Formats: sequence, structure tokens, C-alpha cells
Amino acid sequence: MPVFEEPAVREHPVGCVCEVRVRPGSSRSRVDGLVGGRVAVAVHSPPQKGRANREALRVLASFLGVPTSSLAVLKGETSRDKTVLVRGLPCGEALRILASLPQSESR
Repeated sequence: MPVFEEPAVREHPVGCVCEVRVRPGSSRSRVDGLVGGRVAVAVHSPPQKGRANREALRVLASFLGVPTSSLAVLKGETSRDKTVLVRGLPCGEALRILASLPQSESR
């Protein structure tokens, strides 16, 4: 299991919390890796009227294998850097899933 330089994932009473960096306007929507201690999510949608947020939650939910309805933005609604609650997913399971992602210092 990789050691994250910052807590990309941490425990929460109802599941886990993921630190996420969203890159709107990408050519493809996907979970892109771990960048600077955050889960990088690239989305095709522009950052207008919450479109990029909704798409980022769909992409992240699909990657983690949970329903989109189990994700909620706790912090960073209008920022690229977000704190996302994942209900029902234990922290250890999230770390196991994220361990397959490439890591880099920054993008």
C-alpha cells in the first residue's frame, strides 16, 4: 500500500473522506492518479453551474465502486480542490483501491 505524502483519504464516522483535485475541460473523464496528496479527477465538463462537480462525483464513485448518491462535497464546492465524503466505504478499502493509481508531486 503506498504511503501518501498528505492524507488523500481519512476515516469518517460514516465512511471515509477523500481529498480530490478536479481538472475540468479534459478530453476524457477519468481518475488520473494521486497528485500532491490528492486524488486527481479529470472531467470533460466545464466548471459552470456545478457541472464539473457532478461529473467528478460520478467518475470518482464509479472508480471506487459505490453509488454516486453516496458521495457529497463537504468543502470546496467552487474550488478545484475538494473534500469529498464517501458514505459506506471503509478507509482501508478506499486506500486499497487508490493504491493502483500512479503518484506524482504535482500537475
